[in-house]
Amino acid sequence: MTLAEVMLQNNEPKQALEVSLRLQESLARGEQYESQWQAWLIAARASRRVGDKPKACEYGQHASDVLDKLQQGWGTEAFKSYLNRPDIQNSCKQLGQVLRAYR
Repeated sequence: MTLAEVMLQNNEPKQALEVSLRLQESLARGEQYESQWQAWLIAARASRRVGDKPKACEYGQHASDVLDKLQQGWGTEAFKSYLNRPDIQNSCKQLGQVLRAYR
């Protein structure tokens, strides 16, 4: 996931998209929701950067859906604590930006 994020930051959105989607596939098999939603978010951000609005919206919605599963699995208190982390707050902000851009 770090590789995909670095690629995105280095203005390589196509490569970041490819890496994040490959990663997402393996994460989905293991129900690793915390990493899975973040991989979807990177895919959404990368799609947005390459101008693929429909895919950015689709991937952003997948990220949101997996984040909901994470909340259900962890319970309210643990999830609130997770959301208080600065890195997660930033990721949630980015997710909101992607979703608002296409509604």
